[in-house]
Amino acid sequence: MRGTAALEFALFVPLLLIMLVYLVELGNGVAEARGPVGSGPYALVRHPLYLAEQIALLGALITYLSWPAVALFALQSCFQFMRARNEECVLARTFPAYANYLRRTPMLLPQLFPHRGAH
Repeated sequence: MRGTAALEFALFVPLLLIMLVYLVELGNGVAEARGPVGSGPYALVRHPLYLAEQIALLGALITYLSWPAVALFALQSCFQFMRARNEECVLARTFPAYANYLRRTPMLLPQLFPHRGAH
């Protein structure tokens, strides 16, 4: 059980840091429809809070590993993806500049080796 606790902790600490950066970046912690945010965690992924939530749920999945837990994680992941896509559609209709942000910024997983252009 000791290894599982260490893994949970290793997932939980980055989650807290991501959420803290998210709250600092947005100011009051409430996302307002004011246009694309391309700085802070939003420069890495379009949905940093959703990424943090998925990391937390992965920790819970590891802790309570069972087929029902796997099914719930998969179902929640699908709903989270649909929610993110819906938000993106609304933002793209509301803010024309959002289309460029969609092209250049990954949805949930940061690029490990971003393309740096032709050499």
